Amino acid sequence: MRHALLLLAVLPLRGTASEQLPLGDSVMFDATGGRIVLRRIDWPDVDGSLARIEQKLTINKDGNLRYDFDTQSPATQDFHRRLCKKKGLDPATGGETILIGTTAAWHCNSTGPLPDSAGDPSPAPARGTADRAIDYVYANAPNGTAQVGVSFYARGNARYESSQAGSIQASLQLHDNRCSTYFSQYYPYPFSGNHNAEVACLIQEPGLVITRMEGCIPKLCGYDSGTVAVR
Repeated sequence: MRHALLLLAVLPLRGTASEQLPLGDSVMFDATGGRIVLRRIDWPDVDGSLARIEQKLTINKDGNLRYDFDTQSPATQDFHRRLCKKKGLDPATGGETILIGTTAAWHCNSTGPLPDSAGDPSPAPARGTADRAIDYVYANAPNGTAQVGVSFYARGNARYESSQAGSIQASLQLHDNRCSTYFSQYYPYPFSGNHNAEVACLIQEPGLVITRMEGCIPKLCGYDSGTVAVR
């Protein structure tokens, strides 16, 4: 039995007065010769001020960038924790976070086993039996306004429950995937949780930017679409 439930919401967008993202990238190499991008960004802190943060991003074979919480500087990790704590969540760790283009992004989540699973791997259901739980995904995409040539910050959210083990995949996509971020993580037991994604975007021409927040669990996906009016 499959159910995909969508929750529509309007989330605020915040913009800077003068700074654009990213402020600057530099490239270095790790011990194995892999390329590392150090990306400097300004991001609204929990007190409303702009904090200058440096993200350490690994360049994948496909050219996209990967963010790993464990490899960040203590200052960046502390900022990530504060950002998530304000929403009652934790930094998304243990999975894979991908950034598309010149954007910057953060992922927060709170995911754990269903109360009756006790964290144990879920056996395959007997043939012909119905699911004991109703799987669902609620998704919220950002809507709002932004200024041409000024960075803005968009936030999306997905809530979910899965009656079987597998992966949660969450993505926030803007501007034909040019300001987008993806996250995936596997759980060896039935799970439920809440995932938040934030992305910075900069648009140089006026118009409507389509936004999309999507969450997928083993049995289904849920999504929501919105628009940002750039003037």
